[in-house]
Amino acid sequence: MDANLWGFIGAVIGTLVGATASIVTTVINAKSTYKLQAQANSDSRLDRARDFHRSNLLELQEILSDHMRLIAKAHLAHAAFLDQYPNAPEEFRLSDELDESIRLANRKLSIRIERVADNTLREKIKAVRSVSNSVSDAKSADESYLMFQKAGEAYQEMETVLGAVLRSYY
Repeated sequence: MDANLWGFIGAVIGTLVGATASIVTTVINAKSTYKLQAQANSDSRLDRARDFHRSNLLELQEILSDHMRLIAKAHLAHAAFLDQYPNAPEEFRLSDELDESIRLANRKLSIRIERVADNTLREKIKAVRSVSNSVSDAKSADESYLMFQKAGEAYQEMETVLGAVLRSYY
């Protein structure tokens, strides 16, 4: 064969090898870039979710604290009423202002509770809300005090779990 033909064949083979190497390199780079971008997107979503949950739990902690303060006021008002009128023929009613404040606190709690990702914590918060809202349903000052104690214990137990879950988001 002629030297020109060998030169041409060598040039074609060199071009094919070079083009193939370039294509393979481009594909490898594209896959690597895609994986890095997917990981960055995943990390970003995880960070946003952590921020959301952390923010929700911090707000929930404030709302629960306010709710328990209002329940304490309701307990004191109820106990005072029962002490003053032990045989009252009618049911005890909270002042309109306190009743509305508790209603709003319960509304805020309901909204925030459903945003809690941890099932155990969500159930503990619901238990606190349930037992604390039953304080003013007591039939005697002693029963009101017992219900208030139960609410306080449930609140302390829930705070422990809430703190652990909150710390897990840092």
